[in-house]
Amino acid sequence: MVQHYSYVINIVAGMFLATAQTIYIIQILKKQITPSLFTWMGWSVLVGVALLSQLIELGWNWTLIGHLFSAIGCTLIFLIAWITKNYVVLRRDWHYLYLGLACIILYLLFIDPWSTTMFAIFADAVLGMPTIIKAAKEPKTEKTAGWNIALVCWTLTLITCNKDQLLFFLFPAYCFIFNASMVYLTSNKRMRNSATKLG
Repeated sequence: MVQHYSYVINIVAGMFLATAQTIYIIQILKKQITPSLFTWMGWSVLVGVALLSQLIELGWNWTLIGHLFSAIGCTLIFLIAWITKNYVVLRRDWHYLYLGLACIILYLLFIDPWSTTMFAIFADAVLGMPTIIKAAKEPKTEKTAGWNIALVCWTLTLITCNKDQLLFFLFPAYCFIFNASMVYLTSNKRMRNSATKLG
């Protein structure tokens, strides 16, 4: 039954993701959060390439609408953080950037959709490590309702994934796990614990 309305659910999911990204951008402009520049730059390249390759290899599928909004949003977040000079780049971030770019190159070299999807997920996770580490150490610097809203997006996307199309399920499942991790790491309880330790 869900599959009959998958395009509607995925459009709603895309709107949730666009809302999450808009909130994140507003908080960057207000200097309420300081994003990891390399994470968003890497995600911008990776998600854009992944979306393009899936369109070429497999054609349009409504579960890709999250990828489309993600590609646009990551690019905007990277550009706005860079233009406003409100970002952080730590020495260790370079290692994650190089490793992430290596994964993107491997992703581009392989033709098999399964291999490319796995390399895309691995690259995305590596590029996201600076943000995960920052949220773990300083949750206040990544505290935004955007992570919660994005989690709703990927939950809706997973609901519409056809159980017979595991390939389309993998990346949304990874995105769900990443956003759930960020929601936990930036939770109010962790922020209070972090403030207590600093105090």
